[in-house]
Amino acid sequence: MLDLSQYSTTKKRTVSMVPLIDIVFILLLFFILTKTVVADKQLSLDTSKAQPSQQQEIVSVWLENDDGLLIIDGLFIESANPDELALWIQQKGENSNYVIDIQQDVSTQGLITLLDRMKQANASNVTIELDN
Repeated sequence: MLDLSQYSTTKKRTVSMVPLIDIVFILLLFFILTKTVVADKQLSLDTSKAQPSQQQEIVSVWLENDDGLLIIDGLFIESANPDELALWIQQKGENSNYVIDIQQDVSTQGLITLLDRMKQANASNVTIELDN
């Protein structure tokens, strides 16, 4: 009788990782070598023509609520009234520095509305003060 036991054993096939690692390194080298290198750009300023700016008045603006109630130098002003805000900005000067500070319960929309109204009144230097 024939002994077939020697032929019935099956070998487990394994995947060799060496070719896969080689391909990964080749791709890595390809992408590194073909990458475009961009140098950092610097802004050059010609300070010889710069003139010292005039001292501008700093005006503190306190936004009390979403309706546009402002406290400026101890005076209550309604920013919802565009004429009142425009008159006040003309008195302070359109080129003054306006620093806006807001109450904690004022919404972002209330702040944006105030900024829009100040822009309509020709206020050009407006800063929002952030408390940490």
